[in-house]
Order: sequence, then structure tokens, then C-alpha cells
Amino acid sequence: MSQYVEARYALLTLQEARETCEERATILLKTLLQDLRPAQQDDPHRADTLASIGHLAVILREQRMPPSSYWEAALDAAHAWRDHAQQ
Repeated sequence: MSQYVEARYALLTLQEARETCEERATILLKTLLQDLRPAQQDDPHRADTLASIGHLAVILREQRMPPSSYWEAALDAAHAWRDHAQQ
């Protein structure tokens, strides 16, 4: 899968997860992280996105719905990854 396609997939999944219940969001993010396993030489934008998504997943497992700042950070990272991959 190309970097651009992966970044779009991450964005769409994040948007869907943010708009659903905590249980479904947890499943969506877990699946996303499994699908986009870190590579040995990850692009920094990809790595930032995966780290942000990982933080969201941990918070969802521990506390339930994360503060909006965590969602925004993950979405911003995914947007930056997509924009970088599109160049």
C-alpha cells in the first residue's frame, strides 16, 4: 500500500472512530494499528501518526473517551502524513 493510501486510510478510520462509541472506537483503532504496523525505516510523519493513534488506543482502553486534544493531535499527524505522501 502506498504511503498516501495508508495515510488516507488512517484519516478515514480516525474520523469514523471519533464519531462512534468508545467500544467501537477501540476496535477501529486497534485494527488500524495492526494494519499499519511500524516499519523498520518509518517515515517520520507515519511514525508520528502511529504514535498518536497508539496514545488514543491506550486512553480508550484505560479511561474511555479521550479529551478532544488527543483526537486533534492524531488527526493533525495523519493530515501531515497524507500531505507529505502526496508530494
